[in-house]
Amino acid sequence: MRILRISVMVVISLFVLESALFSSKLFLYSGFEPARESPAYRQFKLRNISDFSKLAYLIDRFGTTDVQIIYDNHYFKAPFVARVARWFLNRNYRKETPPEWIMRWCNTAIPSGNLIWVKLPDGKFRLAREVLLEELTALEKMIAEDDLKISGLSIEKVEAAISSEAPSIQPSQLAPEGQPLNPNRSKSAPSIAS
Repeated sequence: MRILRISVMVVISLFVLESALFSSKLFLYSGFEPARESPAYRQFKLRNISDFSKLAYLIDRFGTTDVQIIYDNHYFKAPFVARVARWFLNRNYRKETPPEWIMRWCNTAIPSGNLIWVKLPDGKFRLAREVLLEELTALEKMIAEDDLKISGLSIEKVEAAISSEAPSIQPSQLAPEGQPLNPNRSKSAPSIAS
């Protein structure tokens, strides 16, 4: 069990280290504030981590931006789309993973099948699914970094443990047996009333 926990920590750590420079700012598009400083992330940290809460984060993240959503060749402002998306998520969420939800509901318009686009503040157009999946990846990286901090492991400790010259991470440095790395978060899905 201890070896499995160490292996999981090493995998998570490699994932975090691979993106340490990227995630220090975590803003993917010009005109967006860094994700870690956003009201959406502050709200997300108050929720239990779940697939539902990750989707709610994405709605909150875009709901305060100046992006426009192009749905069936009609332009809609992000705050309006966020209100509709929040209602739709609460009504239709059926335990899908965020990528499944994004590909099912945020990829093509219903019933036409036209792709859904995002017009970014800099005037560039991107597919909605790509933007949401990239923001989801950034969120996952922030969660992994937060879990490392809570577990008492720093990126330096993980780098040292991975290095062949350094001693390995001791089980006593990890969470107690049977305890999650982040005891303040559970897997249950709360509602996101505005």
